Order: sequence, then C-alpha cells, then structure tokens
Amino acid sequence: MCENEQKKEEVAPVVIFKYVEKYFHDLNTYLSNVNRHELTEELEKDAQEIIEFSKRCENIEFFPKDKPLYRARKGVAGFNEKTNSDIPYPIMKMGIPPKEKRKGSRAAPTGIECLYLSQNQQTAVMETRPWIGKEVSVAKFLPKEDLKLVNFTSINIKNPNDKKELLWWYLNFYFSAPVDDNEEDYLLTQYFSQRFKANGFDGIMYKSSIDNDPGARNIALFSDTKVKGQTTTVCCSITGIEYEISPTPILL
Repeated sequence: MCENEQKKEEVAPVVIFKYVEKYFHDLNTYLSNVNRHELTEELEKDAQEIIEFSKRCENIEFFPKDKPLYRARKGVAGFNEKTNSDIPYPIMKMGIPPKEKRKGSRAAPTGIECLYLSQNQQTAVMETRPWIGKEVSVAKFLPKEDLKLVNFTSINIKNPNDKKELLWWYLNFYFSAPVDDNEEDYLLTQYFSQRFKANGFDGIMYKSSIDNDPGARNIALFSDTKVKGQTTTVCCSITGIEYEISPTPILL
C-alpha cells in the first residue's frame, strides 16, 4: 500500500464520524425547531438508512414469551397496620399511565403510550432514581408471545468506514445516555422510536444508564397488549445508594 492510500484509509473514518456527528446535530435542531414528523429530503435519506439497518438480524432481539420483566414505581398504596408492612400499588396501577399523565420520555412523546420495563428487579428500582428511605412498588410482567425488539445493547463497529454502522452506533449511544428529565433531550430517540414502531417492532431494548451491571437491560414497549401483569406486586425500601466518581482534569 502506498503512503497516499494509507493516509486516505486513516482519514476516512474521521471524516465519516464528523459527518455522522453533524447529521445528528442537524436532525436534533430540525426536530426541535421546525418539524417533528416530516424531515427534509436530505435528513430523511440517512434516517431511512437507520431504519433499514435496524432490520438486520444482528440488530433484532426476539425476547421470549413468559420470560419475566419488571416495572417499578416510586411510592406505595398504603400501610397495613395488622402486618406492619407497606401495601404496594395494585397491578392495575403499575402499567402505562393514563394519557393525561404521560410525560415525554426516552421512547415516546408526551401523551403517547409506552411501557418501560427492566430485565431484573434491581434495575427497575434503580431506574426510578429513588432516595434512601423511599418505598418503591415493583410488579412482574410476562410477555404473551415473543417480542420483536430493536436491539441497542450490543454494538460492534466492524467497519469504521461504513457510514451506516456509525449512524447506528451513534443512535445506540443516545438511547443509553443519561439525560436530564427534559423532553428536548429525548427528541432523537422519540423520533426513531416512533419510526421503529411504524415498521412493525414491539419495542426497543437498550442498556441502563443507571445500573452499571453490564447485563442491565431496559425494554420500552410501544404497547402493553403483548404483556400480562402478574397479580402479586411487592414493596422495596431503599436502604443505600452507591455513587462512583472520578476526578475531572483541570485544563490550565
């Protein structure tokens, strides 16, 4: 390989990455200020590539029927003086909130239904971001059938020169990134979630931004019709919270 060809190979991934970075910046700005439903022809071209990339076998997760999922909600329904214990919310209070209480979230705009679940109880509780001493109600849900999910939990860039792979990797980051409780921070993930929904997916699987366990997974379902809540719910009391910190270098 001649020197010029080697330099081209080294520069190409950088150029593509900067293109992808600019694309998501421009898309977010457009969704925020112009239109949240229809894109310009230029923005739509790459958006469609992402949708087509989601249909690859390696990007689809079929979550098995009857494998348990968990949902947590801060608070309890009351206190049982006879048993001296908290009473968790009943299962009918643990599903998708009524329309007037649905805030904009990672996978759905304000008012649109979405059921957020986790693969284990600890992750579900952590996702509510409770304080020490807070009570949390936890419910178990079972899929009635296999769930077809967009899988944003395992992403390996095989070819850094492939724009589609970088677009997918970048969106994967947005789905797992911790953000403030501000709907503007969710514009990109909301937009693509609704596109995935329109393309026949039941929901999205993504890594938890709260639980550092490598296996911590969340699932956002676009509807609750394919899962059934179990009648028994439980209470948890938060006894401790652990934080990990690292120093930020000071640039002089």
